[in-house]
Amino acid sequence: MDLELRRTSLRDRVPTAFWWALLPALAGFLVHLQTIDTRTVNGESSCDYVDYARIASAIALAVLAVAGVVQDRRKPHREWRIGTPLALVVAAALLVLAGYHLLVGLGLVGGPCN
Repeated sequence: MDLELRRTSLRDRVPTAFWWALLPALAGFLVHLQTIDTRTVNGESSCDYVDYARIASAIALAVLAVAGVVQDRRKPHREWRIGTPLALVVAAALLVLAGYHLLVGLGLVGGPCN
């Protein structure tokens, strides 16, 4: 068993949730399901923009970030883990990306209305 623990590759040590997080991370940039509403009242124009695909990507990334940390902590042997500090760094990066996708999805950053 000790030899098996030493042969564990980094790919096997990274929690599955972190690997799955690649899909919504990329989908947030590539897939768009958006609505744009423009209107003019008394010469004053306004614009509303929402990208539902980006909002869904943000939610999925946040869930998978937390799930990845939990998966890493639940591994029975320390040698099978990537380690709590690294898991927290990866989770923080995923949460920052989720925040970006959420802000863009809500039209607060970027988008046609800004």
